[in-house]
Amino acid sequence: MTPGDTSSAIHFSAGASPAGSADRAAAEACERLIADSVRRGGPAWAPDLAVVFATASHAPMLAAVASRLRRDLNPTRIIGLSAGSVLGGRDAYERRTGLSVLAGWIPGADIRAITRDTLATPAPELDAALRDSMGDISALQTSIILGDGASTSTGELLPAFTRVHAESSWGQAPPVLGALGASGTGPGGVLLDDEVTPEGSVALSIHSQTLRVDTLVSQGCTPFAEPMVITRARKNLILQLGGRPALDAIRDAAAELDEDRKRLLPGGLFIGRVIDEYKDRFGRGDFLIRSVTGVDEDLRAVAVADLVRAGQTIQLQLRDRRTASEDLQLLLSAQRMHERPAGALLLTCAGRGREFFGDESHDVLAVQRAFRDELPGELKAKAGEQIDPDEPLLPLAGVFAGAQIAPAAGDAALHTHAAVLAMFREAEPDPRTDPASSPGT
Repeated sequence: MTPGDTSSAIHFSAGASPAGSADRAAAEACERLIADSVRRGGPAWAPDLAVVFATASHAPMLAAVASRLRRDLNPTRIIGLSAGSVLGGRDAYERRTGLSVLAGWIPGADIRAITRDTLATPAPELDAALRDSMGDISALQTSIILGDGASTSTGELLPAFTRVHAESSWGQAPPVLGALGASGTGPGGVLLDDEVTPEGSVALSIHSQTLRVDTLVSQGCTPFAEPMVITRARKNLILQLGGRPALDAIRDAAAELDEDRKRLLPGGLFIGRVIDEYKDRFGRGDFLIRSVTGVDEDLRAVAVADLVRAGQTIQLQLRDRRTASEDLQLLLSAQRMHERPAGALLLTCAGRGREFFGDESHDVLAVQRAFRDELPGELKAKAGEQIDPDEPLLPLAGVFAGAQIAPAAGDAALHTHAAVLAMFREAEPDPRTDPASSPGT
């Protein structure tokens, strides 16, 4: 499809392969993607977009993967990331060889590449550089950022995306989505069209009048104790909470937990940093979850995986598999109010696999169950339902990432320990440009 072409509905298809050879894995994924697309009455050639995720063993061969995608699919744009584990269809390839591709045919799409050099622009010029790369943002639907976690700094990047996205003509800023590869999982790499780089980040901005992008962020943590205000901090150290040494305040709060919840403490203590300080009460979605990475007994301080400052509100958080599973199920159930997506990207935490849930496919199966066509509504997101091997699946690709990028209170934000689902749906007709959709016509 070409820019300006609005002759048909959006269409997505996906394919995955566990093959050990990168070229063979890409060939198998394309073959399965094409067969899936044709089976569902879609095109088999020249998608507007291809998103590819490959496990670390394929990272040295990302250029060969891109070449295979060009030969077999001929997509207009390609963006990709290698990481320790990836997702495709109903399967998770956790710390084993895998490659997954999602392709999208989007009528009228204008998809702009945003290079590593552009994203590395110094802060004073970054907004202008993003605008130049994106072009006309009146029909901007989303930006997708993929990067290496060790060499990508999001402190200036995400606020710049937030500011530029806020200039779009829609009622709210289009979502910024993405994933950063986890550290310690072997060689990584990012792919943009036909160029591969081992570090930094790349992005695409998708402009279309026919596409709508919805997002879901499941953090799966349970707050405990009352919210507390940071009264002294230095870089990533919380020195005081409510005027007390931070370590003392946290230990006192943990001592008040009942025995069942105390058993969750060995699984990790987390800090929920409030996103919007002006809210009177805080609930699900109001916190950015960050790990407690250490303590300083001499300073009576705690270190967190974030930069903190005095005046911020935090709440202590616990994470367990039941809470995380129930939270995802609840959010997926709410999505049944809308039509089934045409396709999806699942960007989930590297810590949400077999070690945490006892099942590497927990998150991807939850998504597939939620969007099954033939089940009664009350069963669609039920965790225990099996999926028949011949059952048509939601076209989906994904990655186990070190950090996820998704909206938080309207801003582009870095999430950890979360499952982020981006759902691609048909846009509602705009009465400003489509007279047939106006009342009385």
